[in-house]
Amino acid sequence: MTAVPIDTGTPLKWGAPQPLFQTIFRGGAYASYAVSRDGQRFLTIVPPSLEETLPVTVLMNWTSALRK
Repeated sequence: MTAVPIDTGTPLKWGAPQPLFQTIFRGGAYASYAVSRDGQRFLTIVPPSLEETLPVTVLMNWTSALRK
């Protein structure tokens, strides 16, 4: 995540980008983030690591089991 200082005078001027912190921000489902009003905190979605994920079980044709 990067911040750029902005001078809102006339004319508008901006400074050099300054890195704030490292994050995984590639767009898609993980592209959402929110900033606190004071700009001191960020809330972002972080994808789970592979070690933390649980397996997913997909049950196909589950309606046939209801008839028995």
